[in-house]
Amino acid sequence: MAQDRGGPTELAAYRLDQDRYTCDVTAKAGQGPATVTASPVPVDIDIAALRL
Repeated sequence: MAQDRGGPTELAAYRLDQDRYTCDVTAKAGQGPATVTASPVPVDIDIAALRL
């Protein structure tokens, strides 16, 4: 099985809000870094830089 060399194209981060998950941020490759605040500490992620 070959990996996609282009990496991921989109990231969606969800947070638990009472009894439901809500989308905190959606980031797409090429938009630059996105700040995910659904973590204990805010994290900046550049989707284009990720490789799986």
